[in-house]
Amino acid sequence: TLTDPYGSTYALGQTQDTIYIYQPGDYTLDITNNDQKAIVGKTVGTISSTQNTAPYTITTDQLFFNYEAWNYSGSGNWLNQVNTANNPGVFPSSITYNSTSPKSFVFNQSSGERINIGNVNMQQDWTLECWAKLATVATAGLFGHGVHSTQQGLHCVINSGTTLRFGFHSNDLDVNYSFQADTWYHLVFVYDRSNSHNKKIYINGEKKADANQSSYNRGTDEFSIGNTYSNGTNGNQMQGEIAVARMYTKCLTAEEIGVNYAAGYLGSTSTQTSTTGTLPSQVYDNTKTITVSNIPSG
Repeated sequence: TLTDPYGSTYALGQTQDTIYIYQPGDYTLDITNNDQKAIVGKTVGTISSTQNTAPYTITTDQLFFNYEAWNYSGSGNWLNQVNTANNPGVFPSSITYNSTSPKSFVFNQSSGERINIGNVNMQQDWTLECWAKLATVATAGLFGHGVHSTQQGLHCVINSGTTLRFGFHSNDLDVNYSFQADTWYHLVFVYDRSNSHNKKIYINGEKKADANQSSYNRGTDEFSIGNTYSNGTNGNQMQGEIAVARMYTKCLTAEEIGVNYAAGYLGSTSTQTSTTGTLPSQVYDNTKTITVSNIPSG
């Protein structure tokens, strides 16, 4: 298993030997004697300093809207980088723009505060994705659509900093998770309408929940970023910052979500270098632990 700096663990085996490492810190790889042979000769990757000359890379197939704070001009609407004529992202004066890196939109907890991107049809397969940071450990709305009625109200929301909900109103999928203030999270919600109305939740590139549930019965309505439901008045407003918000009209695969997670929220990529060969003998000491340190941010 690989343990990240926040205590999350990732199982490595025959079906999964690729882990996307994005956050800086110490990573510990615990192995057993039986697993040692499985990692000999594998590629060992290390992330070097950030290179701003290279463009970031995300999945673009069936990308419906794409709002990235680093591409914002500093005034006017937060334009959809897929098609600036559609769903421009109208936001009120209470939402401010943070122009220092990492650039973001700052939600100031005003009642009904949201970015309204206009009408969107949600009765199809789709994926919602954002990079978000809480100002305080509290309830914070991320995405909303529809009304406050059973199976007609989309609300993707962090509840009290301890639960991430993917809800359709009385038709909800929850994940228990300990969110921290002033920490960026990559959050993804996948709705597979054509496959038993399956829902999936990913946090920082890792699938945290997967369940078949009831259908979403609201069609075309206003879509909100930074609040729940359509009108933004009876929902939960965001309490923090959003740097990226995207929607795809398809279900992203785990690999595609991993690519987007690795692309990050800064608008640039990190150069990756790697070496291939037999791992050093220290791997086989009694601790069975490797610690990877000093991975730079970005």
